[in-house]
Amino acid sequence: MATSYDPKIFEDYSRNVHQSAKLMAALYPVAGTLLGFALGANLVCCGLLKAVGTLAGGAVGGYAGHRYGLVRATEMRAQSQTSMCLAEIERNTRRA
Repeated sequence: MATSYDPKIFEDYSRNVHQSAKLMAALYPVAGTLLGFALGANLVCCGLLKAVGTLAGGAVGGYAGHRYGLVRATEMRAQSQTSMCLAEIERNTRRA
C-alpha cells in the first residue's frame, strides 16, 4: 500500500513538540524540587538539620531540574524548527 505524502504532518508534529517543550520547561523544576525535598529529608537524621537538609535539597533539586528542563526544552524546540524547515523545503522544491 503506497502512502501519500502530507506536509501537514510536519506542521502538526512541530506544533506538538513546541507545546511539549513549554511543558518540559515548567515540569522539570517542579519534579526536581520534589525529588530534592525527598532526598534532602532522607539524608539527614533529625531536628533542625533535617529541615535545613530538606530545604537545601529542594533548592538544589529545583535548580538542577530548571537547568535540565531548559536544555530539554531547547532540544525539543530545535526538533520543532527542524520539522518546520523540512516542510518549508518541501514546499519550495515542489514549486520548482
